[in-house]
Amino acid sequence: MQPTLTWRLGGLSGEGVDAAGDVMARTVARSGFHLYTYREFSTQIRGGYTSYELSMGPRPVMARSDDLDLLVALTRETIERSLADLTRDAVLIHDSSGF
Repeated sequence: MQPTLTWRLGGLSGEGVDAAGDVMARTVARSGFHLYTYREFSTQIRGGYTSYELSMGPRPVMARSDDLDLLVALTRETIERSLADLTRDAVLIHDSSGF
């Protein structure tokens, strides 16, 4: 069973990616949805790439999805790493003036 929605937030370590992902995961769980999360960390303490991915649905989600429905990119690297995973109707949120 595929999840209803999968999103990823990506940026640099120290930008609050993990904290924002945790808030969203708690919100999704408290709303009654099932979820599966995946975190990617850099080996650098500050400044390396990190991402938080969340798949959610009305039934148990047992694994990551191959497709992204929503991407929130805080860096250009996030877009470059995730572009191939976006679905045809995916939403990309980024600040085009920032990079």
